[in-house]
Amino acid sequence: MTIQVEPEIKLHPLRQGANTPLWLQLKHALRDLVTFELRPGDRIPSESQLCSFYNLSRITVRQAITSLCDEGLL
Repeated sequence: MTIQVEPEIKLHPLRQGANTPLWLQLKHALRDLVTFELRPGDRIPSESQLCSFYNLSRITVRQAITSLCDEGLL
């Protein structure tokens, strides 16, 4: 199942109950989005949108985004 944010952006669901922390699952999903779907200059969904779509806290979403920024992907 794919969740759409905007017509061209597709977010893949996280595996609730998996042993991998949710922030790390989100980080991997966003890394795939940035690497394979988006072009340079495109924006990822906002923190609020990600919180809403994944039913995650803002802290969890921010941790995933911050980690990608630290790696230089965002």
